[in-house]
Amino acid sequence: MNLCEITIPGLRGEASIRLARSTLVRQFPDVLDVLAARRRGTVLVVFLGHERLEEWAVALDHALRRDRPWRWPRLRAKSDAVTEMRR
Repeated sequence: MNLCEITIPGLRGEASIRLARSTLVRQFPDVLDVLAARRRGTVLVVFLGHERLEEWAVALDHALRRDRPWRWPRLRAKSDAVTEMRR
């Protein structure tokens, strides 16, 4: 079992954490859970196998923008924001 910490700009509150959890667990069978971390806007992804950080970040970006389109900046694959999410 592995852990990966991801900081998501604009992530706030339990509703956003629940959305992040349901998105990643549903779309990626190797993700076991998504937990709120101590730092604001940060989640811990509990997963098996290899880290799929870029794919997770894009999936979260799509889910969060659908939920609240006015709050979320668009995250592009291979962007600096995705690179900074690395451990």
